[in-house]
Amino acid sequence: MMKIASWNVNSIRARLDHVTEFLKARQPDVLLLQELKGTEFPATVFEDLGYGSAAVTQKAYNGVAILSRHPIETISTTLAGDEADSHARFLETTILVSGSSISIFRTVIRSGPINLPTSWPGWTG
Repeated sequence: MMKIASWNVNSIRARLDHVTEFLKARQPDVLLLQELKGTEFPATVFEDLGYGSAAVTQKAYNGVAILSRHPIETISTTLAGDEADSHARFLETTILVSGSSISIFRTVIRSGPINLPTSWPGWTG
């Protein structure tokens, strides 16, 4: 059985100690991170704990990463059809577990209207 965890870290620099303590205590096979909020990702810190990583970063906003105790390969950093994507919200990887490839995706979908009308029929909020 694989253990996969997901965490909105809201700044990897600010939460690095929390993330490393979580990895030591819970030892997930895969950890999905979002809202890295920085251009540099501390991959070597995670390597020292036995995790390979793949990350897509962006200054001050967004950013996603996947950590894995198994060999990891980046497949794509943009959604299909949006190769010019600069929002650092998507990451597709493959990890190798017991001779089988497993696709792992990390994506962030905004939770609010974007360029949508400010009122909707029947909206009372």
